[in-house]
Amino acid sequence: MDALAAWGSQQSVQQWTEQEISNSLFAWAILTAAAGRDTASMRALAQHLFKEASRRGAARFTVKNDLGKLYGAHLEAQHVNLPGGGLADSELLRIA
Repeated sequence: MDALAAWGSQQSVQQWTEQEISNSLFAWAILTAAAGRDTASMRALAQHLFKEASRRGAARFTVKNDLGKLYGAHLEAQHVNLPGGGLADSELLRIA
């Protein structure tokens, strides 16, 4: 899992869809919360994806399911004190 997270954190996620980003962050949150998988590689991946989600902003994440996943991942980021704290876009956080 760490090798996959390390690989993912080095990828250009600008080509990923919003659904891929929200699904990946949700998977990170589940692995971190339920399985205790809080490694440096997993944190780097989450930070990378949160940065991209915040860069895109609220207008790009329009599917309610994606927003719910982003919010759940944001709450886990807050819980584990992820550097950067999860979503940085206040408009995105408000609608999620």
